[in-house]
Amino acid sequence: LQLDAEAPQVHDDQVYALQQAQSDLWLEFDWPFLMVERDLSVTAGQRYVTPPTAIGIDNIRSVSIRHGSYWCPLNYGIGAEQYSVYESSLDERSTPVTHWRISEDRLLEIWPLPADASDALTLEGKLRVYGKKELAQFIDEEDRCDLDARDIVLFASSKYAKGETAKEVNAKWKIRHAEIRASLTPAESMQMFGIGGRRRGKMLRGPMPVHYRVVS
Repeated sequence: LQLDAEAPQVHDDQVYALQQAQSDLWLEFDWPFLMVERDLSVTAGQRYVTPPTAIGIDNIRSVSIRHGSYWCPLNYGIGAEQYSVYESSLDERSTPVTHWRISEDRLLEIWPLPADASDALTLEGKLRVYGKKELAQFIDEEDRCDLDARDIVLFASSKYAKGETAKEVNAKWKIRHAEIRASLTPAESMQMFGIGGRRRGKMLRGPMPVHYRVVS
């Protein structure tokens, strides 16, 4: 898709088409090269944590906590069952944090309230947020796209073109897009007739957390 600098309106339409194409493609798939981790520090008694800017609250896939030299995955969801054990509004604290959720203020709420602040040196008590990275700015001519350029151009062209040209470009885009997706999707192994060694499933790393209550 060649941008037309001589016709401002056409140029602006083409720029918007490219922006929208990348945004639509970004939403469609968890692109492995855009999946990132960010570590967050917490203070003792902190209930709400601001999500990392690079990921954003809606793009968080998992949260873990560093506890006893292991990264332990947190469970999603905080409700009456949890508050009946440690009531956050009463400043009841315990270690380690085991649950998280998105609060109504679109912050990352953790439970129970941590008894200690995270340690910058050992990473103990730090949160590790894993999720899809937000797209970088794609507005000015010098900005670079985060996704495959040809994939974006063909997808935008298929929406921008008319008639038979649109169908032709759309067919080319589908081939290109399928190739990219296939190269980023690991092949799954298949076991015939139950013969062979036992497949190892996903295991959560780290020991079972043991809570202790802080009594003032």
